[in-house]
Amino acid sequence: MPQKLSKEKEKKINPSRLVSGFSPTGSKYNIYAYDKKALNSKIGFANLIDNGLIPLNASTFNYLDSSLKTYTKENIESFIRNITSENSQKELRKASRYMYVTVLQYQTLINYMANLHYLAYTIAPFKFSRDKLNVKAFTAGYDKTCNFLEIFNIKHIVRIMTKYCLVEDVFYGYKYQTKDSLTIKRLNPDFCRLSRKVDDCYKFSFDFEYFSSKKDELELFGDEFIRRYQDYLNKTATRWQELDINNQICLKFMENIPYPVVPFTGAMTSVFDIEDYKALAKSKTEMDNYKILGLEIPIDENGEYKLLDKDIEDYYASLCNVLPDNIGAFVSAMKVNEFSFEKTANKNSDKIAEAQRNFWNDVGISSLLFGGDTQNKDIMKNSINSDEGIMFSFMKQVERNINLFLKQLSGTQKFKITFIDASIYNKNDNFNQALKAAQYGLPTISQLFALLGYEPYDLQSMNYLEDEVLKLKEKLIPLSSSFTQTGRPTNAETGGDTSE
Repeated sequence: MPQKLSKEKEKKINPSRLVSGFSPTGSKYNIYAYDKKALNSKIGFANLIDNGLIPLNASTFNYLDSSLKTYTKENIESFIRNITSENSQKELRKASRYMYVTVLQYQTLINYMANLHYLAYTIAPFKFSRDKLNVKAFTAGYDKTCNFLEIFNIKHIVRIMTKYCLVEDVFYGYKYQTKDSLTIKRLNPDFCRLSRKVDDCYKFSFDFEYFSSKKDELELFGDEFIRRYQDYLNKTATRWQELDINNQICLKFMENIPYPVVPFTGAMTSVFDIEDYKALAKSKTEMDNYKILGLEIPIDENGEYKLLDKDIEDYYASLCNVLPDNIGAFVSAMKVNEFSFEKTANKNSDKIAEAQRNFWNDVGISSLLFGGDTQNKDIMKNSINSDEGIMFSFMKQVERNINLFLKQLSGTQKFKITFIDASIYNKNDNFNQALKAAQYGLPTISQLFALLGYEPYDLQSMNYLEDEVLKLKEKLIPLSSSFTQTGRPTNAETGGDTSE
């Protein structure tokens, strides 16, 4: 049974070993370091606490952990056969993390998908009504939304959460926020469990037995975790408890499957085929570079050796002393024939290329994107479009979760964000489409600004800075010409008649 925290540890703390901070609700709380070693291990936390921010501690935001181990193809196949068991899901997550770190193709796959979406988004009113519009409340709501999104840092945090989803399927996070700072702390998926949906957003429960072996980490998790763990110790709550839904965020890449499953599980076994063929090719190369010299002992007409045994040994020893490591020698009374296996070299190379193509085919992505043999623009474009569709769909889930946070902001007028279906490959096409729409009077200026790589909350501030403060439009005057002065070229410039 878990043991209760000692009252001495709770109350009688040496003030010299006390670090103060603020909880997400704004109330002051204390972080205790029980020994110098523990304090040093949390130095990054202490530094950020001074700024009122509870950060992601390294131990929970690291792909590698102390239990990391290598896996065999048979292990993976066994886990896949029992994929509905929690233990198999846990082992597949570990294997996926291991492959992300050690297998270049797998890492390339995850990074490609995670970085595919351009993360351009716009801000728009939620449940807008012109009849009930209060300009002051409308402006205040917009400003609050912009301030929240600015400290949320969508383009950084969402990219990280997406990578975790691609590696592990589910990202379990807890939001910590102060007036000027916000961060998402990743929770260990082995101690989290999907519980329900709110506004079509996943919510989860946390296993508070986690702290029974990690009491030194409890204070790093903040007020809610401390309170709920105490409830568990006092037997007034179970070990699995749902965290405050206003502070948690849960993203699941395989949204149509009710249990956690690594997104690219089906391609994991293909990784071993690539490595096996590489090992065979390496062995073949080593064999091709290995030579052996046979010393044939001369025989006279009567079938007797022409050399004495001592002379043979001396010649053999002399030769061995000057041979490099990849050349061997032997002595034989018989004629030695040479056999070569060099014809299989190209076949081994083809097998490696085939295994790599099979890997990309298994994950449904064209190998042409990553140096395939044959370049076909249409095939590659169709493959990218398919990948974009997958990530656009996932970003709608991210969008819903962020909008759930925005609904919590005070004020009568709420706002929402909308991710533009723009990738790093089609953002220019989206920009041209939005520009053409703007020329016809449609409200797409915010889209244009976002597709240029800017955050929506910078639109007004940059406009004010350039126009009112720096007065750039007055100072940066284009070179003078008849076109900039009248908007039409002159007859002299065109060499012809410009009259209608």
